[in-house]
Amino acid sequence: MMRRQDVWMEIELGEFFNEGGLIDGDEIKMSALESHEQLHWKCGLIIQGIEIRPTKIR
Repeated sequence: MMRRQDVWMEIELGEFFNEGGLIDGDEIKMSALESHEQLHWKCGLIIQGIEIRPTKIR
């Protein structure tokens, strides 16, 4: 978790691999689950935005 200059926090939610690349109109769907012993959908979570950044550039 990283504190930002505004009141929001930035967290890394995970990674995905896209071997073939995206074509215009393709969609990436995301969901958030809490995973301990059981899976629980997260509620009460306010998401201002999602930013997808590359971890490696080939």
